[in-house]
Amino acid sequence: MNISIVTVYNSLNYGSFLQAYALKTYLESLGHNVSFLETKARNPLKQTIRSTIKKALKLDIKGVRFQVKKYINFDKVIKEFKLCKNNESSLNSQDIFIFGSDEIWNISREDFRKYPIFMGVGIKNKRLISYAPSINTTKIEVINQNSYVKDALNRFDKISVRDNYSYTTLKNVIEKDMEIVLDPTFLIDKSVYLQTEHSVNNDEYILVYSYGHNMNETRVKRIKEFAKTKNLKLLSVGFDLEWCDECVSVSPFGFLSYIKNAKYIITDTFHGTVFSIIYNKNFVTYGENNTKIGEITNQFKINSRNIESNMKLEDILNENIDYQSVNEMIEIYKERSIKYINESINYNYGRKENMHENIV
Repeated sequence: MNISIVTVYNSLNYGSFLQAYALKTYLESLGHNVSFLETKARNPLKQTIRSTIKKALKLDIKGVRFQVKKYINFDKVIKEFKLCKNNESSLNSQDIFIFGSDEIWNISREDFRKYPIFMGVGIKNKRLISYAPSINTTKIEVINQNSYVKDALNRFDKISVRDNYSYTTLKNVIEKDMEIVLDPTFLIDKSVYLQTEHSVNNDEYILVYSYGHNMNETRVKRIKEFAKTKNLKLLSVGFDLEWCDECVSVSPFGFLSYIKNAKYIITDTFHGTVFSIIYNKNFVTYGENNTKIGEITNQFKINSRNIESNMKLEDILNENIDYQSVNEMIEIYKERSIKYINESINYNYGRKENMHENIV
């Protein structure tokens, strides 16, 4: 079958790219012809130009080089994705559209709200399936203010979401069965990721994967003190954090290689947490106010890794994670998630396409 994924596939963000790559890779392993629908929701070149101009005005030449290198590394791998044009001919050539994962239903963010196609608006008479999208912390009041949401989601043949918050909130909006499934990065075996491995710096390091804004002075001080006690350098991947010893701008697959070889991982992102778990790393995540991070650490019963202000970094990282138990849970959830996506793709496949009404 021809399957087009509707997601953010071309953002300069490791997690965003890798969730798209993982879902594509899994679907291709089933023998399907997979593409990504062009939504115009992201423009990485424009994003890079804007950020480099800001840095250039501050005479931050190092930062300019960092951003340009990041764009080049992402552009190379994004170009490998097959795309489906957003026109009548291309849309009609697809059998199924799968929406997700990531925060594509987070309409509290303008850069998603401006593109109702993330909820299928404008796609006529086609089978619509969602796989693990999230609304993040969008309030039900915001959803009700955007009247198209209810009608759009009720058109879906099958709906799954990534987290309990999305599930319980949307249950108050639409009268459809829903399931909670794993982020698509869990769908493919770690061995598949290992095949993409790049050569990385062989020095021993603590990997820091953070956007930076959550790392206040106190946290930075504690992280640096911990690195000193372990005689390890702090290496930031993807972000130019001045308080780290080294910052690297690499492709998404280079990011995975740095995850694999890290002695410890310190993050404040959802996918930083996810890949720490997938690679069975000793990690902490600053996600005490992050619903997505809290849910996934709770799901795998590793809440102790979600560091709070009164917890000592060294006390957490000096304890090992019971990854045998975690991996067993992953396999259980993975089996359920694979069952959902396989059954959704094959569900009542022979039915008439015109059963759907178009929403303009």
